[in-house]
Amino acid sequence: MREIHAKLEGEDPSLSQKKAIGLTMAQAVGQIMLIDAVFSFDSIITAGGTAKHVEIMIAAVVIAMIVMFLFSPKIAAFIHKHPTLKMLALSFLVMIGLSLVIEGWDSEAAHQLHLKNYIYFGMAFSFMVELLNMTMRKKMVKQRLVELNDPQLHPSGEDYSDMAR
Repeated sequence: MREIHAKLEGEDPSLSQKKAIGLTMAQAVGQIMLIDAVFSFDSIITAGGTAKHVEIMIAAVVIAMIVMFLFSPKIAAFIHKHPTLKMLALSFLVMIGLSLVIEGWDSEAAHQLHLKNYIYFGMAFSFMVELLNMTMRKKMVKQRLVELNDPQLHPSGEDYSDMAR
């Protein structure tokens, strides 16, 4: 949620210099290792429940790692080019996290309400809307883009953004 807020609102100029710097390299590596360990543990438990042979589990993890290493630069470049997809993915993570909390609270009620169906439908719908937006933006690049400007305040405090220039 903090990353979504920072992307939308920008950095707070009133923060001290120490807080504005962000994470140190060690903190970033530590967070990545912790998150990777949690997701790996979850994946291994899931694979253990579905695969009958340890060799298949190991092969699947190794293949997944190779695919991630091969395609991560291209995926990172694509996400850098389309930052709204990053916002969408972060929102999906928040939604999935919330659904996991709800399922942990009362899994039977979540199952009876078909919570996952609603969440996946909402995610698919949002993704389709984003694909349409990306298509429209690509077509608009060929045309003249309209840029929205922030209102300009006169030193007296009056807003002159509505006036013709």
